Amino acid sequence: MPGTTRVLLVEDNPGDAAIAKHILANDPAEDFELLHVRSLEKALFRLWHDVVHVVLLDLNLPDSDDLDTVTRVIESNPSLPVVILSGQDDEEIALEAVKAGAEDYVVKSELISELDSGRLPRVIQYAIERNKLKRQLSKDALYDEVTDLPTRRLLRDRWGGAKARARREKAWIGVLVIDLDDFKGINDRLGHAAGDQALRIAAKRLRGAVRRNDTVARVGGDEFVILLETIRGMEDVREVAEKLRLQLCDGELSSDLPFKLEASIGVSICHPDQPDDLQDLISRADIHMYDEKRKKCTGLSRLHHLIPKDATPCRAELVGANAVSHSSD
Repeated sequence: MPGTTRVLLVEDNPGDAAIAKHILANDPAEDFELLHVRSLEKALFRLWHDVVHVVLLDLNLPDSDDLDTVTRVIESNPSLPVVILSGQDDEEIALEAVKAGAEDYVVKSELISELDSGRLPRVIQYAIERNKLKRQLSKDALYDEVTDLPTRRLLRDRWGGAKARARREKAWIGVLVIDLDDFKGINDRLGHAAGDQALRIAAKRLRGAVRRNDTVARVGGDEFVILLETIRGMEDVREVAEKLRLQLCDGELSSDLPFKLEASIGVSICHPDQPDDLQDLISRADIHMYDEKRKKCTGLSRLHHLIPKDATPCRAELVGANAVSHSSD
C-alpha cells in the first residue's frame, strides 16, 4: 500500500497506547502516521477535521463504552474502516462490534507477545483493503454501471426517507416513469456503444431537470424513475414532466450522435398518509406511460422508418411525437 497510512488511535490506557505506537512506528513494511486521542469526543473532532485512513478503537472510553462507541464512530464517517482494540474480557462485545460495522478486532494482551510479528499492521492493511472492496461492491449494487444513476434498490431505500419527510411537512410525493422512445433502434442500427452513450446523455439531462433532493434512477434498459419529494400536488409533477420532455429533446445528443431523443412519461402521486408504497406509484405511472406510448403515431415515431439500413450515427435522426401522460391518482 503506497504512501503514508494515517491511523487514529482512540485509547485512554497509556500502556496499551504505547504498545500500539511502538508496533506501528517500527513496522518495516509500512509508513504509519499516528494520531492519538483518549476520548470519543476528541476522536469525533479529529474525524471531522483531519484526514484519517483507519481507526484503532478501544470500546471502553471515559465518555463512552461498548457498542455505543463503535456505532458513533461509524455514524460520523460510514466509509472509514474501524479496527477494535479489545480487552480479554470484552472479546464477545468486539465480535458484536464487527457485526455492527467494524472491519476486525485485535486482543490487546496478544499484542505484547507479538511485538515483532507484524500482526497489527497486517490487520490494519487488510481492514483498509476489505473496506475498499465492500464500498465498491456496495456502489456496484446501488448505482448503475452505465449512467452512474441510483438503481432500483437505492430508489427503494430513499423512498422510506422521502415518505417520512413528506409526512413531517404535510406534502405530497410524486413519481415519474420515463421510457425512451425507439431506444431499441439505436442499439440495433448504431450499436450498443451508441446506446450507452445515449443513456448517459439522457441521464445527465434528467438529473439537470430536477432538484438535488429528488432521485433519478435507472430501473431498466431504457426506463428511468424519478422520485419527487415534498411537492404540492399533481400540478408540480406535470410541470416537472414537461421540463423533462424539453430537456430530453434539447438538441442533438452529441456530435457523434446527431439525433434527438424522445420519451413517453407517466406520472402518479400520493400523500404520505395513504397506504401506497413505491411500487404502487410506479405501477400506476407505468400504466399511463404505456397508454401514451400506444397512442403515438407509430408511422412517425418508429426509428427504423427514419434511419436507412446503411445509416451511420452522423446520418441518423430520431424524431418522435412525444407527450406527457397525466395520472389523476
